[in-house]
Amino acid sequence: MEQWMENAQYEEFEQRVLREARKQAEEMLREARESADAAVRNEDKGLEETVRAFQQESEKRAGQAVSRGRLKNRRGLLEKRAALEKALFAEVEKRLEAFCESPDYLTFLCERLKKYPGMTAAGGKICLSHRDMALAEALQSAFPACEVCEDAEIVLGGFRLQAGAVMQNETFDAALRAEKEAFAAQSGLFF
Repeated sequence: MEQWMENAQYEEFEQRVLREARKQAEEMLREARESADAAVRNEDKGLEETVRAFQQESEKRAGQAVSRGRLKNRRGLLEKRAALEKALFAEVEKRLEAFCESPDYLTFLCERLKKYPGMTAAGGKICLSHRDMALAEALQSAFPACEVCEDAEIVLGGFRLQAGAVMQNETFDAALRAEKEAFAAQSGLFF
């Protein structure tokens, strides 16, 4: 609901900017028309040309004012989208860290590793983050044919399992990257 309210606020902001730009454009056009009417009454051809040039310039400036308003609004919306994305994924990372500290995490890792019986029975290599190396002994006991090692590229958690030329990436880092890409592509927050 908070996101809906923020989107509504931005839509209201965009409408205000566009109304102000239209108001300025209408005022410029009104002034130009008044000047044109005065020129016609005076039948001054030179003044008519000046008025036409003024009208064209006024219309050009009005269009530019509307464009500037839209651009400013677009920038504001994009900045808000970036802030929303950053906050959302910071919360996801925080929850992942909390999960990695929970007693359920070791069970989760074992269940995920059991999805690859051919690799774990063949003496695969289980790669963990530095923090998760505290679970190395438990994983070694559960999968005695495997070697457990640290991988500095894994930061958030999960594991990489490698047996020969085959590797399974079950890291939270990879999953979070994929979610960020999916969010960017499917969130509907591009304007």
